[in-house]
Amino acid sequence: MMATQNKTNAYKKIAISFFLLSGIIALMIFYVAFSWATITITPKSERFTSSFSLDVNPEGDPSIGVIKGVVKESTLTAEGTFSASGQESQSQRTEGTITLINTGPTAQPLRATTRLQNADGILFHVKDYVNVPPKGQIDAAVYADAEGDIGEIKSTKFILPGLNPASQDRIYGQGFTPSTGGNKDSKIVTKKDIEDAESKLVETLKAKAQGEAANDSFAISAKKAVTLVKASNITSHSSVSAGKTADQFTLSVSAKIGTVTFDESDVGDQANKKFKERLAPTQELVAPNPADLSLSIEKLDATAKVATLKAGGEARKVVARDADIFDKKRLMGKNRAQILEYFKAYEDIESVDVRLYPFWVINAPFLSDHVNILIKK
Repeated sequence: MMATQNKTNAYKKIAISFFLLSGIIALMIFYVAFSWATITITPKSERFTSSFSLDVNPEGDPSIGVIKGVVKESTLTAEGTFSASGQESQSQRTEGTITLINTGPTAQPLRATTRLQNADGILFHVKDYVNVPPKGQIDAAVYADAEGDIGEIKSTKFILPGLNPASQDRIYGQGFTPSTGGNKDSKIVTKKDIEDAESKLVETLKAKAQGEAANDSFAISAKKAVTLVKASNITSHSSVSAGKTADQFTLSVSAKIGTVTFDESDVGDQANKKFKERLAPTQELVAPNPADLSLSIEKLDATAKVATLKAGGEARKVVARDADIFDKKRLMGKNRAQILEYFKAYEDIESVDVRLYPFWVINAPFLSDHVNILIKK
């Protein structure tokens, strides 16, 4: 009887141990199966610049860095009228009218250039021959002896110093009415006026060539066509030379205008290859927007229909996604603090965020596919 009871107790202990072990194993399986870790990493980015050349021809060959495109060149002309911006003050002889009075009984002829002078010493000359009638008066056109603005004439009586003193009392001038002359502001065509006008006309020619290139069949079929323009052999002729007086001038310009049309995406692909040449094996490129690249025509041969572009820009480089520091095996089983401490040792890392779930999970899972590493750029 005692033996039977002992056997029963032993079976109970075995059963209880079995169920406890099964429960522990089940909990372990549940913990492992439903535990996850998401580690979000923001790497430090380093900006760098690069400049390089890109060739363009009608066929293109991306494998050797040649872009497909259309190269053209033509001689265009333009003409326009522009305003002068320079200004100078020019001194001229003041002209006007003085009334000549004769109180004598006989007429008094006066030849051209006869002098008239007032008490302030201001001197005028009779412009043309006049004959002042006896006991009468006549208006005579006069001009100042000196250039410039004679200012306000305070004394309005004029003697004729060329006559003998006895005649000066009966033949004299009275008053002065100005008409023209004095200091005059005039427009001057400057060298900069001509240079600016030439630049504007050349830009007009370039815009015309760019518009024609946009209607080319290649440009129409491209995803995003870009046309670069270059002007050369520029000649111009101004109707007024620099330094001469004029309110306006006409300028004619002739120039060779070259255009290179290509697909922007092709440039982006080749630029990325050039930027990647500057990276270390443990780095990867954060590619710039192709539209942010600086592009210009370096060389152009319209006969051969080829061109070379000068390109450059700024890109960013960060630690590569496949770098050893992102090996999940190094993170499995570590708690949040240990993971943060691990990445803190690397200068390439800006910040790290660790999320473990469900809430009771305190360590990263030992299953690599349950550890998610997200890298921000």
